[in-house]
Formats: sequence, C-alpha cells, structure tokens
Amino acid sequence: MGQKLLAVPEEAVQTLNGEKIVFILEDKDIFAVQHVELGKKVGNTRIIAKGLEEGQKIVVQGAFNLKAELNKGTFGHAHVH
Repeated sequence: MGQKLLAVPEEAVQTLNGEKIVFILEDKDIFAVQHVELGKKVGNTRIIAKGLEEGQKIVVQGAFNLKAELNKGTFGHAHVH
C-alpha cells in the first residue's frame, strides 16, 4: 500500500529559531506553531515528512505576518491570537 504524502504550499512554511514551522488554525482566530520536517520540494509545494496530520488546517496566506507577530512577542508561547 502506498503511503499518503502531505504537501503544503511553500509560503506556508516559515523558519523560526532555525526550525521549520507551519501555523495551524486551532479555533477561530487562534493559531498554533507546528514544527515540521520537510521532504522534497515539488513545484511550489513542500512535502511534509513529519509534523502534520491529514485534516489539520494550516495558514498559507499570512503565515509570514503571523511569524512577525510571534517574533514581536505579542502573544503567548506557541499560540497566536
């Protein structure tokens, strides 16, 4: 049986403290940092080797802005509101 591959648009992947992350939508206007391991790049998408599960909602547009807010320290440890 083939293994399902999860892929995300390149712009969804951000670097935080040297690690690759994506932002997960946990609830309305609540986002969490999710550490991921990247696989191959295919066109404008990246295969996610580890760290994401099927069905999780990731932030694509605006991921860079969320990272900028996180870097400002305007919200809690791993959550963005």
